[in-house]
Amino acid sequence: MPKIKKFWGENKQIVLFLTLIFVVLIFLIPNTTTPGKYDRRCWINWSNYIFGNGLANIYRLEVNYLPLYHYVLFVYGKFMGSTEAIIYNINGLKYITLFFELIGVGYVISLVKDKYNAIFAPLLLSLLIVLNPAFFYDNVLYGQVDGIYSSFLFISVFYAIKKKPGLSLLAFVIALNLKLQAITYAPLVFLINLPVIFEALNFRKVLAIILPSVVLQFLIVLPFVLNNYIGLVWNVVTGSQGRYPYVSMGAFNGWYFFLEAPKKMNDYYGVFGRSYNALGLVSYVSVMFLAIFPLLWWSFKVLIQRTKIPEFPIEKILILGIMMALIFFYFNTQMHARYIHSAMIFAGAYALYTKRYLIFGILSLGYFLNIESSAKILKGNIAEYEYFFFNPVFVSSLFLIVLILCFKQLYTGVPFSKPRLND
Repeated sequence: MPKIKKFWGENKQIVLFLTLIFVVLIFLIPNTTTPGKYDRRCWINWSNYIFGNGLANIYRLEVNYLPLYHYVLFVYGKFMGSTEAIIYNINGLKYITLFFELIGVGYVISLVKDKYNAIFAPLLLSLLIVLNPAFFYDNVLYGQVDGIYSSFLFISVFYAIKKKPGLSLLAFVIALNLKLQAITYAPLVFLINLPVIFEALNFRKVLAIILPSVVLQFLIVLPFVLNNYIGLVWNVVTGSQGRYPYVSMGAFNGWYFFLEAPKKMNDYYGVFGRSYNALGLVSYVSVMFLAIFPLLWWSFKVLIQRTKIPEFPIEKILILGIMMALIFFYFNTQMHARYIHSAMIFAGAYALYTKRYLIFGILSLGYFLNIESSAKILKGNIAEYEYFFFNPVFVSSLFLIVLILCFKQLYTGVPFSKPRLND
């Protein structure tokens, strides 16, 4: 009870504000998504199957989602109470995603509020994230659920910054069990938490940090273990690579500088004796190493150097949060447009924390142009856009500019001999 009172006392303005936003948006968001979209049909089929056959049997359908979203569909089906209600109200799933998205925004506000003289400013500025077309498109218009795992990724980084590794790992496990793409944030989450775990280097303390996440992971897969379907769950993990073997699945990434039609080209083809898939993976790992190197070096010095090392700057952690998704999206093959979604909440947090909005603005523009060009929901038909700003090379250039700006901000003012203090 004292912890609840303390939380309410510190965050009541945030909770009340976001509750108001949630209620308002429920009335404003259209109760529809684009008819015929593949994932919408999946939600209907999977919800009904779980409703009739139980959660543990869902992988008999050869579904390609990790377990946690099936829990969401299980609760949704129970709440609806009938097959007809599941079908009729399927668009209501977007309100569940919105709920978790606003929780993520709440953590953004909590992180940045000390940068402002009054709580009103960060509350109002958070609407730049919530009402950003690039942010709400994925859920409100497209009916996708990337906002849920993206929020938990941000929550994981938030608690890592606050030196609460146990909560950070719990949030990361939740994100990972929603979308496998969350694994791209593992280096960031691990390296921020590592010094705190190392400081508590005795068996009991480390166990207290790690054990809750292990237990949570076990509980998530327990129904499938008990019904001998854990192998089918694992097949979702191992089968994710190569499910859509094309250079691009709609992502306007770096491949558009080199290939004329990446969406139509199988990524098994390649040059120099290597497939495009392999070349993309090598490029991804190489650029990711360059991005994570300052944090890796800082973590190394914290672990090795006896004297106290200043904290790694929060604004650079937020930059890395943008880059984890952007590099994954930009260099790999088989990427969808929405795979960059998790970068948006980190970009919004960076903008509010530093009061510098350029990266957030360019990323928002690029993401919106890419996802609308891919889904064409606002256009209303399947014909390609003819405007130059929807051209894949132009959009890819925007993402490249963001990546360059992120590297500039990441490496500026970070002497590796002595990382500077937080602002």
